[in-house]
Amino acid sequence: MEHEFSYTSEEINDKLSSIINETLGDIDVNNAFDKTIGKPKVTGIAGDVIEQSVLGYPANSDQKPDIIVDGKNVEVKTTGVKYSTKSLKKKKQTVADFEAKEPMSVTAVSPEKIVDETFDDSNFWHKLENILFFYYHYDSPTTVKSWEYKDFKVVGAEFHEFSNADKERLKQDWEKVRDFIKKKKKKKKTDGS
Repeated sequence: MEHEFSYTSEEINDKLSSIINETLGDIDVNNAFDKTIGKPKVTGIAGDVIEQSVLGYPANSDQKPDIIVDGKNVEVKTTGVKYSTKSLKKKKQTVADFEAKEPMSVTAVSPEKIVDETFDDSNFWHKLENILFFYYHYDSPTTVKSWEYKDFKVVGAEFHEFSNADKERLKQDWEKVRDFIKKKKKKKKTDGS
């Protein structure tokens, strides 16, 4: 069965090239910003615009990748970037001068499921294995209201696949979490709680 939201990398690149340097407000053809009216904080509004107006699928919180690209499951993440402090001293900044605005959460770990998973079959790895990042320029030195995100421009996107070394580090950290949860569950069982 074909995934409802399936694309080729060429289609993704075409979509991206049509929105680079456009504001989130300009590309919001599905009116995601309507839900920000009167609400100063709406988490994930930039991602809602990318998901609904650029890629054409509804927002979701499923523990599975969002789309298929060239036959691979792909998680879509949208995040703000800002110019690094070091780059602000330069007269002209480039995309290479951006850094993350804040840490990003990719997926939650379910204590009920993780104890029976292996890393390669985990929800965690399935969401991390292939990620498509969309970046918008958080062009403000201070926190803005949710509706002000409409003025931020899309500055790029990239497919990310972890190296084997990075995957091994992720696996080791994931296994520490899984083993900790297993230990706690086992202790709870033996304590009769």
